[in-house]
Amino acid sequence: MQPSAILKNALWAYDGRISGAIFGDTANRFPEGVMVTTSPVVEGLGNGLYKTRSGTIYQVEWAPKVSA
Repeated sequence: MQPSAILKNALWAYDGRISGAIFGDTANRFPEGVMVTTSPVVEGLGNGLYKTRSGTIYQVEWAPKVSA
């Protein structure tokens, strides 16, 4: 399964609050954060791959998590 795009330095959500221009599900559903996409994430496929509602698959490289 090949990703359509690689998202580098994707932002993290802190305490369920979204910081920056990010969309998707809350950190409760995907503990590692939420994705920078215009379509909500509907499925985590493992190995850093996520599928959005529109069917696009992204490979996500998360930005370093820092304490707020």
